[in-house]
Amino acid sequence: MIDKNALATRLKDESDIYRYLAELVEFDIQTGGEEPAAKVSDFAGQYVPDFSDGNDLADVFKKGFIYSHDTADRVDIASGCLMQRFEPTSAGSHHDQAAARIESGFREYTISQTVKFASDFEAVLGGKFGIGLIGGSDETVSGGNINPAGWSFTHMWRPSKVAGMISLVGYSYHHNRRFNNGGTWGDDCPIGDITLGEWHELKTVLGMNESALSPDGYMRVFLDGELAMELHGVQWQASGFPGENMRAEYKAFFGGNTAKHAPSKAQYMWVKNPLISWRDA
Repeated sequence: MIDKNALATRLKDESDIYRYLAELVEFDIQTGGEEPAAKVSDFAGQYVPDFSDGNDLADVFKKGFIYSHDTADRVDIASGCLMQRFEPTSAGSHHDQAAARIESGFREYTISQTVKFASDFEAVLGGKFGIGLIGGSDETVSGGNINPAGWSFTHMWRPSKVAGMISLVGYSYHHNRRFNNGGTWGDDCPIGDITLGEWHELKTVLGMNESALSPDGYMRVFLDGELAMELHGVQWQASGFPGENMRAEYKAFFGGNTAKHAPSKAQYMWVKNPLISWRDA
């Protein structure tokens, strides 16, 4: 475990995009080996989005399908792989988004997926990608809207200081947004840098707080088999029942509301091997 002083030293040169409160974020870096593969029997249930050839984004999330947002031929699914094309707009890029209801009422949810960004991918100021989770209220949980009955977790990219790489973060809206971004917008929790043009495995584990009044939830992200980020003390919901009304959601867009968030041309990334599992941990 990296102590607080070491973590503060590590992050002191990071840009203002992150504005970390280092003392509140726990990182546990494994020195070697891979996370043991979980067996199906370890979980109460699972959902595998259908990446069959020819499906559209609505077909992928056909279990309890909820909605699709601005989805066109930018999402191409073939040979078990989803290819995402980001088309630039005056406010970043088009939004491609869809969701499906999954089983509710469990303490722990795990999302596994393998992702690749094109070797010439322009990170610009960042964006959202891949499969995440939403829980609780059906009302919007985003932006400056703090809804104590709802929450969400999304994977995001940010520009890296290292050429040929991109930085990944876990971006979450929850009741106690006190870990990084000052309590208004979602929390950025850094996962690590990955190499452009190569496949990388992401496994995200979200543990619900046991009751609406208890800030004892957690999140862990494994990158290529190693624990890259761990955070405790999360109060996902402060009203209702944590773990209710669960949805798996796919999001893909360059974020922002001005042209400075937009890439210079169409950008590409890929997702494969999707799996969402749940259990009482």
